[in-house]
Amino acid sequence: MPLSDAHLHSMDQFTAADADWLTLRAIAQNNEVVIRNTLLLRNPARLSKVEIRQAASHGSIRVLLMYAEEFDPAFHFTAETAEMALRSGNLECFKWGVRRTMDRALRRGGERDPGETQWNAWFDAVRYMTVVAARAGRTEALNWMLTGAYSDHFDNPFPEFCLYTEAANNMHWGTVRFLLHLRATTGIRCEHAREALFGLVRKMFIAEKLDAAIDVLERAFEEADVEAEKRADKGSSKRARVE
Repeated sequence: MPLSDAHLHSMDQFTAADADWLTLRAIAQNNEVVIRNTLLLRNPARLSKVEIRQAASHGSIRVLLMYAEEFDPAFHFTAETAEMALRSGNLECFKWGVRRTMDRALRRGGERDPGETQWNAWFDAVRYMTVVAARAGRTEALNWMLTGAYSDHFDNPFPEFCLYTEAANNMHWGTVRFLLHLRATTGIRCEHAREALFGLVRKMFIAEKLDAAIDVLERAFEEADVEAEKRADKGSSKRARVE
């Protein structure tokens, strides 16, 4: 049953448990009016971690935006909240949370030490949000993070991520194949990629994911052949110039 104004008439008689139940129902229905009223009954007026994750899982951007603007200006997406949004298929909510986290990292870094530290905070935030996308096995989110679509500051700022293991540990073989494809087609490279790749194939064999392991190995060999050809072409060009 949708929540209506009737639920707000006797809120001064609600117990804390009633208000908690009503808040969760309102989050599920993306009803920021009811949530605003239940928050006003609390001291402090804060959503719990469970409620914030619930909002992320429902993709309730309006609710989170209202909460951040009116009740908790310091609110930001934690890694757990971002992962909840992705696992529930709410990519837009994830993107909104990432942008907010990036902006917050820049502001906080700048307050502590304008300059380099400011960007260090931003880089750290990008790192853990990218790992979250790999852990959740969401290729759309990974592509968005790795190609820098979340920000106007840089293009491809973190080619050194080692994301294969995160995806493999959670059995997201499709995500692993996506990373290999991205690596081959865009030039994005992952730190310690060779070690991560062999570790990944080992995990696949242990998990009896033989087809996936063979596919990954084939892609890796194809990429190695392409890289070898590129090096050979460069060597030929250098020799031609010398001659």
